[in-house]
Amino acid sequence: MNCFSIRTRFFRVLLLTGLTAAFSNCQRAAEQPDWAESFEGRYGQVEVGGPLAAIECHHSRPLPVRISFYEPVANSLDLSIGYWERDRSRPIAAVIRIDGKSISLHDSSWRYITTPGWVRFEAIVNEVHISCSWRFGETIAATGWELEFVNLTRRTRRIEIDQSIALVLRTCHTFAVKHPTQIRAKSTSAIAFFDDAETDSCALWIARLDDPIAPIRIDSLDTELAPQVKQGQIKDDFYLAPQATQTRTLLIGHSSGSKADEAIDSALRHWHRDCRRYARRLEKAVSDVERFSPPDPELEQTARWSLAVMEANRHAIDGRILPMPCPAEYNFFFTHDLLLTHLGTVWVDLERVRTDLLALADLCPTDSILLHAYYWKDGEYQSEFCGSDNWNPLWLAELLARYYLRSGDSQTVHRLYPLMSAGLDRAVRERLHNGLMT
Repeated sequence: MNCFSIRTRFFRVLLLTGLTAAFSNCQRAAEQPDWAESFEGRYGQVEVGGPLAAIECHHSRPLPVRISFYEPVANSLDLSIGYWERDRSRPIAAVIRIDGKSISLHDSSWRYITTPGWVRFEAIVNEVHISCSWRFGETIAATGWELEFVNLTRRTRRIEIDQSIALVLRTCHTFAVKHPTQIRAKSTSAIAFFDDAETDSCALWIARLDDPIAPIRIDSLDTELAPQVKQGQIKDDFYLAPQATQTRTLLIGHSSGSKADEAIDSALRHWHRDCRRYARRLEKAVSDVERFSPPDPELEQTARWSLAVMEANRHAIDGRILPMPCPAEYNFFFTHDLLLTHLGTVWVDLERVRTDLLALADLCPTDSILLHAYYWKDGEYQSEFCGSDNWNPLWLAELLARYYLRSGDSQTVHRLYPLMSAGLDRAVRERLHNGLMT
């Protein structure tokens, strides 16, 4: 081979490396809006998500203690033994070795940059910049776990990755532990089936967006929650050229058991586009800050963040998208979340308020009793209703008044008025002897 040919090939390699790094930087700029927040305190709790899935992280660790799913019903991947011990849950683990030196992601605290709908953890380990990102889509019930490696040196590095994902589900409300009744693993995916009415016979699945060097393997591990919990193991081993960038992405998803293969196929084909759709929806929500015209940057940032949180907290339930308490911790609907949230929303999005009020009316079986909560439990959707000691009728009265003053929409108010009136009448009738509500 002559010198000219060698120089040409070398130039092509440098050009490809540069273009890859530039593309990675462009991707980061596109996904990280100017209102994202960063945190380096090493102890943060992070909850981020989308309409169909969400994660919860503790102690600034880049791996979640819980993944919540909302469709087709609410189930979660969680190994916690109690609410106050949930930071010890390790449903996902990862060990990365760089030239033989190891770091455990599930026990490390990293700097992170986040919005309510996305988070990226970052650290420099052995002169390699590692980022661990979690993304969500608009219509796909999954989270994307992306590991990006940037070689900061002028020498080739060996990267080894061992990832494991527990194959267990916790049911909504009852939080019962469910183990898979069947597991099917292939080179690029693994599906755990839960033939159980309390999970709605759902499936938990793992799929690789990149080409595997080894198939997903199934084994077991002992946990605080239960012994011999099945897990999917994913191994990777590659060389990272000087100043080059490589990315590895796993999807962790949830679907009905009968449609698991179809869900995986759709997710692999449409994941990036679906994430962009959700990101655009968050940006559209944040753009409503212009209606506030806050007088200083800090108030403007607070308004933007609040609008994004309200959007990210909308999750699927029984064919609807409704506001819920938070991205990941509680996967059921409370009427007071809708009412109190919309005391603010009524100033920026009247159509959203109208749609959610009508959805609330549809969830009430009669005009005489207002819904308090709605959730999946023990194989069916269940409802709780407001008693005389419930403040929801008062909040509904305040919201309807604000909504009518802003919109003049008497039709929607008339639809909700009987529920409000019946609730207030009951509260007045059942007051304590001193005239106070219970």
